Amino acid sequence: MERQMSRRRDLRVTGNGSTSGGTYQNVRLVGEGSVDGHLECQKFRAIGSFQCKGDVHAEHLRVVGTVDVDGTLYGGRTRVTGELSTTGDCNADVLEVRGTLRVDGLVNADRIDIRLYGPARCTDIGGTVIRIRPSLTFRSSDKGLSAETIEGDEVHLQDVRVHVVRGKRVWIGPGCEIGRVEYTDELHEAKGASITESRRV
Repeated sequence: MERQMSRRRDLRVTGNGSTSGGTYQNVRLVGEGSVDGHLECQKFRAIGSFQCKGDVHAEHLRVVGTVDVDGTLYGGRTRVTGELSTTGDCNADVLEVRGTLRVDGLVNADRIDIRLYGPARCTDIGGTVIRIRPSLTFRSSDKGLSAETIEGDEVHLQDVRVHVVRGKRVWIGPGCEIGRVEYTDELHEAKGASITESRRV
């Protein structure tokens, strides 16, 4: 996902501010910031609240707080501690979330590691290695993560509610409610998990 980019100017927002979209080298936000239009950069770092009315392209993205993208997020290595929300897809090489997320489209990454601190919702999730589990402070009443489909080579799930799970090696942990599991190599079902239907394909 590396892009060939000449040296661009940096963008810094401190406090409360807004700017138009564009192409930058590094973007750093501390406080509350918004971007009107598509944003492309090499590195994006934010502490606070960030909103973009357009797509976001970043080779490295790190957010502590909330990120709200009215469009699609494209990230190389993406790490979010807090809340991630997109109206489109979320694409990354590596996606790490510690908190909650709402993605109206597809979550797609080679490696997906999500530790839930509250309820989450995605339409579909696809990747090579997928791990979704609750944090130590997670309450079962929070309902975990819900999705239509989750598909990967290696899938580890806990406290998720999914219609269909597909994978080579699948681990269904406690608190899961799965409509159907399709697997090629292994299926492990923990005590406290619910699978309506499973079949080897």
